[in-house]
Amino acid sequence: MVKIIAIPLASELHGAKYYETMLEVFKEHFKQFNVDVMNIIKNIDEANEIVKEIEDSLPLLIFLTGGTSKLARIILSKSEFRAGIGIAHGQHNSLASALSAKSRLDLEGISLVIFTCTEPLTCGSAIERSIKVSKAVARVKRLRIGVIGLEELPEESKYMKEVFDSETVLIPYDDIITTAREIDRESIDRARKVLTSKLLLREINMEVLNKILALYVAMKKIVNDMGLDALAIDCFPFLIKYKYTPCIALAMLNNEGIIATCEADLRSLILMLISKELTGYSGWIVNPSVIKERELIVAHCTIAPPMIKRGIITTHFESNYPYSISGELKEDTYTLASINYDFTELAATKVRIIKSGLLSSNMCRTQAVLELEFDAEKFANIAISNHHIIIPGDVREELRYIAELLGLGYIDYSKLALE
Repeated sequence: MVKIIAIPLASELHGAKYYETMLEVFKEHFKQFNVDVMNIIKNIDEANEIVKEIEDSLPLLIFLTGGTSKLARIILSKSEFRAGIGIAHGQHNSLASALSAKSRLDLEGISLVIFTCTEPLTCGSAIERSIKVSKAVARVKRLRIGVIGLEELPEESKYMKEVFDSETVLIPYDDIITTAREIDRESIDRARKVLTSKLLLREINMEVLNKILALYVAMKKIVNDMGLDALAIDCFPFLIKYKYTPCIALAMLNNEGIIATCEADLRSLILMLISKELTGYSGWIVNPSVIKERELIVAHCTIAPPMIKRGIITTHFESNYPYSISGELKEDTYTLASINYDFTELAATKVRIIKSGLLSSNMCRTQAVLELEFDAEKFANIAISNHHIIIPGDVREELRYIAELLGLGYIDYSKLALE
């Protein structure tokens, strides 16, 4: 994972007493986020030196004063990341310098995303948002991802390597099943207590459920033993071979903050990692299923328990094998987002939940009726993927910033639908 480093910039013209006092204010804001704040950079020599120290870290520039745009340009143009975040306030031409740096960096193809506040004492909210965006960007760089499958890695892994400098390793089904068979009863019992504290069990085959819980514990063990950042499984061949699904195992991993996806979906995995950093929730991977006027019905079987207020364990949709999760979503407003197959574009739109739960027997077991801001029939022709991620709240602006910092194009579905 890439490190985030805060670098304060100041011009000596504004006086040491002023900018040093301002730095102390900013340091108080940064304390709670566990982000290192470097010494103030005041001239070109110091800017060139700091580049050697930060290496491949993500620079977060604090524009303490004006007269600092050149310092910012030197740092970002020479840094390995070649992108950064800026914090600008309403005093001493701070914002003017940030905007000057941004406009010039744009010519070099280098992104600078700016967060603003009126004056340093009120910068807490802007800093918190900037840190969430920074951590989301840092989180998806240099990942080590395990894919549980039969013969080969998904095609997207090569694009993922190019865009995120990540490593993807194949884990045979036999390895995970062998590990699952070695899980002790005590670990399975603990996992069942966690599961039953979140979900209602009814007409459950406990022997099969114990196999699924052993699979969950085995997945968790392999993540730890192999030093993985996230996990995906090619689930349909798995359930055909073993006659039970990994849906609950994936949901429980996401419940713990270990991001895990079904159908070997690496694109959704990236968005779920981002969702976790932005909101504290893993997000929910969904398939668009029904379109009607301004309503889009989405569904899937692997929702994490923290995202629902009431839930049950039931059978998997297509196979009717044990088991999957059905539940009602907690929030009213979400962001619906997706990444395309070659990781070049990220699309998003705001949605409102009309109703959710087990609404039909003809779809995956957690379903939600979404109200869009545009005619849902247009969605079928502008969607960049089948799988989308439901992220709590309206995080479109944060996703746009993240896309810019990662070098991805950003699509606002709502605007595109109106064209």
